[in-house]
Amino acid sequence: MSLESCQYAGAVEPVGPSGPILAPPLFDLLTPYDSGRHALEGYIAAKFATTYGARIRHFLPCLLALRGADQTRAALGLRRAGQESLFLEQYLDEPIEQRLASVTLQPVERHQVVEIGNLVATSRGGSLYLFLMLAELLHAAGLTWAIFTATPEVQQLLGKLAREPLALCEADGRRLGDGLSEWGSYYETRPVVTAINVPAERARLLRLPAIRSMLDAYATEAQSLAQVLRRAPAWN
Repeated sequence: MSLESCQYAGAVEPVGPSGPILAPPLFDLLTPYDSGRHALEGYIAAKFATTYGARIRHFLPCLLALRGADQTRAALGLRRAGQESLFLEQYLDEPIEQRLASVTLQPVERHQVVEIGNLVATSRGGSLYLFLMLAELLHAAGLTWAIFTATPEVQQLLGKLAREPLALCEADGRRLGDGLSEWGSYYETRPVVTAINVPAERARLLRLPAIRSMLDAYATEAQSLAQVLRRAPAWN
């Protein structure tokens, strides 16, 4: 898979906790060979095209989708750093685990890191519920660091859910070379490579009663989805 076509953007529509609760929300985690994967890729590509004029042709190995009322409401992609190179490492001068270690002043193993991308939402509040399931899924999978290339909309959402997101560097589209032309106006938003410590932020969320009840409700399904994530093949 061409890395030049694997970048991602922030939520297409600003979303927040004021949006309607999708009851009950349904989640799918699809690998490249799963039924329904092609349609989900089309959903993501269409939102990027509408918002940025971007041409998305390739996607992260696992796609997590939030569905409600028989429609996809939000989606994001995941790639485990322990399996393969990350797209966002093109913005860095060192491997992601070394960059994290230098910023946090603590050792970081590559297998603890997951890249999050392909993020879109078409329902107000959709990204919030998707991110809460993501937190529970990454906890169940034993992952420590979630790394985003965050547009201002994604930074705003992360600010609602995470007390201490870490800015690692600016996502400089010029580092993509010829691949930059695929991304339309995306880099005009000045996205930032941002890291979230999953255990620390999840522990903080669990102290909020309303959020804790949602995470508890997602726990069993998150365990099942974590098995899918662990088995997913590399997709470079």
